[in-house]
Amino acid sequence: MPHRGIFAWNTMISAYCASGILEEARALADAISGGNVHTGTILLSGQARLGRVLDASRVFDGMLERNTVTWNAMASCYVRNGDITMSRSLFGSMLSRDVASWNYSVIWSALLGACKIHKNAVIGRRAAEKLFATEPSNAGNYVMLSNICSSLGMWVQVAEVRRIMKQGVTKEPGCSWMQIRNKVHTFITGDKQHEQIKEIKSTLQDLYTLLRTTGYVPDTEFVLHDIDEEQKQSSLLYHSEKLAVAYGLLVTPKGMPI
Repeated sequence: MPHRGIFAWNTMISAYCASGILEEARALADAISGGNVHTGTILLSGQARLGRVLDASRVFDGMLERNTVTWNAMASCYVRNGDITMSRSLFGSMLSRDVASWNYSVIWSALLGACKIHKNAVIGRRAAEKLFATEPSNAGNYVMLSNICSSLGMWVQVAEVRRIMKQGVTKEPGCSWMQIRNKVHTFITGDKQHEQIKEIKSTLQDLYTLLRTTGYVPDTEFVLHDIDEEQKQSSLLYHSEKLAVAYGLLVTPKGMPI
């Protein structure tokens, strides 16, 4: 390219970041004396995706100009890497600078997701309540809070979340699909309708038995508490994604990707 504008430079920097080649991305940014606010945000996001919190923070601190996307990228970086304290501190700075409001759903969704990973019910509930106010019909937020509470054995709170959902929040059943020979096969959890469901479940059982011999233990902490451990493992075994994968293994030649 005989003439390269900032858009071209940022596109190249973004490509390096997406490929995890952050040193080259940084070198390009330095070559144009840091670029603009979008350049810094691209670099920050690239560092954040790879969990390089300190490097992301250095980019953020060195930026002379920041926009809402920049602040959100840094906040999400802290959230995804478990530093809930720093993320809340950054949210406070955003509020004081009028960068974004406390009911900004993208931020609260990221914080709620981090609370699920790190089992923080106190902050998770606060984040969920903000989301309930801004996205009252989004069932995913209720399910996330329910999962946080169930992972901590807070069954009274789980029941309360489900009671709220019954007042008008509809959770669409998840499904998975597999395309084989130009035909799409759709599965839902606990599926009983597929024409080869018996063979599919048999394949899953064989896989499960093989995994158990290697020490695999299913994570049942998010499953209902009022059923025994065997039932919990069974409910996880026939998840829609697992049914789809088992069907793919059943009908494709050995060694072929699915």
